[in-house]
Amino acid sequence: MKQVTLELYAFEELNEKVQEKLIENYRQNIDYYDVYEWVIDDCYLLNPKGYDDLIIGNTRKVYFDLDRRTIDIEKGVEIEDARLFFEWLGIPADKDNFFWELGADTIYFEPDNYIENGEDGEFSDEDKQLFENAKIKFEEHCELVFDRIVESVRYYESDEYIKEELINSETYYTVTGKAIGYFQQDSNGKEDLVLFGNIFDA
Repeated sequence: MKQVTLELYAFEELNEKVQEKLIENYRQNIDYYDVYEWVIDDCYLLNPKGYDDLIIGNTRKVYFDLDRRTIDIEKGVEIEDARLFFEWLGIPADKDNFFWELGADTIYFEPDNYIENGEDGEFSDEDKQLFENAKIKFEEHCELVFDRIVESVRYYESDEYIKEELINSETYYTVTGKAIGYFQQDSNGKEDLVLFGNIFDA
């Protein structure tokens, strides 16, 4: 009988080049479907920056394309506080001569269709400017939300995040970086090595 001894290393015990290889391998195998779900799973994702109160809630129906730099929040928006929402847009609380509707990354304002003489309503020049400014602010906000999403996705791709994940996995490796398994305590407190596969493929 021959006995084989295999030295195993935690991630942080490996040399820098092997760590870099493992980090890059992890990055190449990221499941972006999961990452995108994690990124939008944030109650405050759509909320205006600087507000502690939840003004714009998030239904999680937010769609985006990183390559095309597009975002669609129309079905993701849930207005939690209408008064603060319009106040944030710069629309006075006593302004009630309009209807509004969301688009993918914009907001539309239309005049109330009924006025006292029965004719179609029309915004005054002052109101036109007011609602145009509100529209611009909302569209700029959508761009900021998109930037937040990009920043979050990039974090999940970063060395910092991946290194932390590899450390927390408590996986043990050969000196060349092949993942062998992890240690698990049995009911008696004894640690047993749980193998990922055939160690002789190392």
